[in-house]
Amino acid sequence: MPPFVFLLILQTLEGRHWFPPLRIIQAQRARTMAITMETRGFGAGPRISLRTSTFRRLDPGVISGCLFLTAALVVVALR
Repeated sequence: MPPFVFLLILQTLEGRHWFPPLRIIQAQRARTMAITMETRGFGAGPRISLRTSTFRRLDPGVISGCLFLTAALVVVALR
């Protein structure tokens, strides 16, 4: 999507819609498109949503391993 379309979407979100057809796009959809473009670098790389938490994106095994390691270090430090 060309950068000028991105600017038109942002203007629509801010209420300065000088291009009437863009009013058809719902605000939530325009926001999602803007976030997607921002996170993908205008088409490069995988899609990553800003609304997805870091813990949801990480593998549960990595998270549980880090928590176990932290608990073990705390137990060793308290002895």
